[in-house]
Formats: sequence, C-alpha cells, structure tokens
Amino acid sequence: MEAGGEPRLTIELVPQTCWFSNVRDQVSSQDWDRIRREVYGNADRRCEVCGGRGLRHPVECHEVWEYDEAAGVQRLVRMLALCPACHEVKHIGLAGIRGRADLAREHLARVNGWSLAVADRYIQKAFATWRARSTRSWSLDISSLRQYGIDPALIAEAGNASGEDRSRSVASVTAQKARRGQGRLL
Repeated sequence: MEAGGEPRLTIELVPQTCWFSNVRDQVSSQDWDRIRREVYGNADRRCEVCGGRGLRHPVECHEVWEYDEAAGVQRLVRMLALCPACHEVKHIGLAGIRGRADLAREHLARVNGWSLAVADRYIQKAFATWRARSTRSWSLDISSLRQYGIDPALIAEAGNASGEDRSRSVASVTAQKARRGQGRLL
C-alpha cells in the first residue's frame, strides 16, 4: 500500500455466511492434530509471515481461503503457521470482540512497515470486502486437503452431519475403507 507492492501480513476475514465452515470442523480431531503439527514442523515452528513466535505457544495453524466471487466458492488454498500476533491480525474482527483490535492494528502496521493511518485504511477496506462477501452463500471447496493426506470425498461421503458428528463419520468411513483394503487417498 504505502511502500508499494503486496503487504506481507494481510487480513483475511471469513464471510459471516462461512463461519464454522473450516477444516477443523470437517476432519477428525486426530487428522486436525496431524495436519497442524505438519504445518508447524514445515515452518520450523516459526511464523511464516514475520518469523516470530508466541510466548504461550510458538505458532497456530491458519487456513488460507480464496473466494471465487463469480462462482460463489470458498476454496481452501493451504494451511499456514502463524505466530499468535499475526493470526490475530488475520481475524481482526475477532480481535476487536476480544478487546485486542488496537494490538492487532499495531502489529499489522509494524510487520508491513506502514503508518497507523495506512493500516486503518487497509482495515476499512478489508471490512468492506467482508461485508460484501457476507451477503451471499458460498460453496465450500476443500479439495486441497489432499496435500495433507485427507480425501475430501470421504467428508462428502460422511454426509451432511455437522461438527464433531461429521468428524466421527469421516473417521468411521476412513476406517471402513481401510478394513476393506481401500485405504486412504493421498
């Protein structure tokens, strides 16, 4: 923005109509733990944006999404290891609810080398995008989970259950296929 080019740290507000449609709620808790540990290990337990680490825990696993406005598809791109401060910026709306918006704003400005005024303009633009995206429904595309050893077809096969019920169903379908010798698609 101010210095030109893309910012190192961006805000990624998930549209309100997509809340709770995330990887953690789509896979078993064992698979989620395996995925996030892989992401942490691949990043050497350092933030992939600023290189920092958190005090309580070094990094957290963040889902990077793309939104195909024309098709109405929320597509998982990859998972990213972030320090808690960078992760809070990604979800600055939640940071605001928790009373931490000013800290997130300052971190956004610091990492990107921006003034607070530039950070404020960027935040306003991110919320405008969020409001527009929150007016519609989105289809969920988690096909990129294959890179983490998860077959998205198993999630669809588990049915339309939600949350932990779906996770148990996916684990059950996976176990049934393994017993039949079909294994898991990688």
